[in-house]
Amino acid sequence: MSLAIWTYEIALDQAVSAAELIHEECNERLICPENPAGWNVDDTRISRNDFGIWFNYIASYQYNAEGFDIHVYHGPDIGDNIIGGIGSAIKVVPNVEE
Repeated sequence: MSLAIWTYEIALDQAVSAAELIHEECNERLICPENPAGWNVDDTRISRNDFGIWFNYIASYQYNAEGFDIHVYHGPDIGDNIIGGIGSAIKVVPNVEE
């Protein structure tokens, strides 16, 4: 396994852990947070760039009142989406743009 794949898998695991915290908040408050703790707001973008070891990967957060989507960027056109929300399980879905 290459170093880039290994560090990305660690970053994805860390992003899933962050998503689990957001998911808990969504279900406790019955509304998903606009700006979860630890995430940076830059104009209209909510993101983090501290996932991973040796290589840091960017993740962006989008939400509505009932759910959220975290996109973890592995490269310009590839990554994973972590989807969660009120009353639903967290799903990790590979995202490959064609």
